[in-house]
Amino acid sequence: MRLARAAFRRAVALTPMGQSVIGVAATCALVTSRARRGEHRVEVAAYTEHQVHVYSLVMEKGARDRYQEDHLSSRLLLQAIADACEVPIDTSLLAEELGAADVLTSRVQRHVDALDALLAGEERMVEFSSMGAIRGTTRAHIVLPGSFNPVHDGHRELLRAAQKLRPSRTAAYELSVTNADKGCLPKDQVVARIKQFLEPGSPAVICTDAPLYIAKARLMPNTSFVVGMDTARRLIMDKYYNDSHENMMAALAEIKTLGCEFLVGGRLDPGGSFEELQRLQVPQGLEGLFVQIHDFRIDVSSTELREQGLTLPIQED
Repeated sequence: MRLARAAFRRAVALTPMGQSVIGVAATCALVTSRARRGEHRVEVAAYTEHQVHVYSLVMEKGARDRYQEDHLSSRLLLQAIADACEVPIDTSLLAEELGAADVLTSRVQRHVDALDALLAGEERMVEFSSMGAIRGTTRAHIVLPGSFNPVHDGHRELLRAAQKLRPSRTAAYELSVTNADKGCLPKDQVVARIKQFLEPGSPAVICTDAPLYIAKARLMPNTSFVVGMDTARRLIMDKYYNDSHENMMAALAEIKTLGCEFLVGGRLDPGGSFEELQRLQVPQGLEGLFVQIHDFRIDVSSTELREQGLTLPIQED
């Protein structure tokens, strides 16, 4: 199953957002020129978004040559792919090739709810969209992290502006379900925030267990993280690294080594002037890590919207 899951995640990374994929893996111990001590068998798994189909076939020793065992194994592999894709196939074709001493077993294992798996620590990231949930990987390489309580036009326009800088990359939002100071968000709050991104056409939201940018970069290498000026300023402040300049430099150097960067949108400061990247004193050697997003300005924040009484509906269990 692990091989099939790895294949599924790789397929997700190679396909456009919204396209369904499956991951298929097989391992075989077949006839060779030398006598085999163990069983002649084939194990196949087909991994989908919702479940995994698992098949095991133990073949009678001495009943077939290598070509015949290869042929039977291929039949089983095609059966697994058809079942995973919910394509009707004549199962009698496989059954007719099985001998009385052959043993075929199969099972379908449903995945634990994706969000429950994330909150329980069984997954580190889940991508949610109108197409469903993808575990353990994402197609996005432009990512706007935030709390999204609620999401607003400032978030949407900032992500669009960032995508103009990197037009070949898929964009998404990112919501960490854990907070370095406050622990894990309650499930009902996470659900309410995810629902904001489930409309057809909306970029996906990637839920992670990574509250810190160094953890986000390790989880999502080669990613352009979209941030505002306030976040960019905190990223180069020693006090957020246990008051250690060396720790700050090491963390940002690793983020750069992982192929990541920060696309920075300007914002209105408390004094009423609009701040952009040139105001930031980026440490020497890290200048290329921060890139200004030009032609963007929307003066709105989630805090202001909450103060105006705009809150997310929380559905009680």
